[in-house]
Amino acid sequence: MKYDDIYYIAMKTPPRATFKFSEECEDEAEEIYAFGPVEIKQQLTMLVKKPIPRKLELSDYHKAGRPVFSRKMADIIKNGYLGVNQLFYADLIHKGITYSDLYVFKPNIELEVMHKGRSNYTYESDMYFVDKLSLDENKLDKMEKEQRWIIEPKEEPALILYHEELVEKFKEADLTGVRFVKVKDWNTGTAFD
Repeated sequence: MKYDDIYYIAMKTPPRATFKFSEECEDEAEEIYAFGPVEIKQQLTMLVKKPIPRKLELSDYHKAGRPVFSRKMADIIKNGYLGVNQLFYADLIHKGITYSDLYVFKPNIELEVMHKGRSNYTYESDMYFVDKLSLDENKLDKMEKEQRWIIEPKEEPALILYHEELVEKFKEADLTGVRFVKVKDWNTGTAFD
């Protein structure tokens, strides 16, 4: 249970614009979801996903399936917290205006980290549906700290886990558009808190 207190899940806060990859970079977007390190050969471009807000307000944290970070947030991660994960530069194009300095995060470590005895979940058709998460210290203790700054749980890839040391750097930077919830306090209803 010790890791439930030191890993966090990022939750979007207003403004809540969500992005999608443009058709022009569809092949590269597929690579973002592939397992392991990839090479992106074309500039990534994104569009605002419906519902489209009347006024576009960018923050430091968005999503395009994968997390999308501002330069400020990406620079913090690049400063010793990236591990084997990757960040890819991307432009957002909205109503003919290009918004630069965005970075799409690609996790390259997918780990079974859920403690099945303490978590609340269902398993159907080779898929987990996690309602409450607890992390398995036996599995995480075996990993080098440098490889577990940011983790994609194999059981629930939509939840990216951030180590508390990295979250402290984020909080010091006074980021917008994101709040961090400890794993021990997270459940499927947390997004509505």
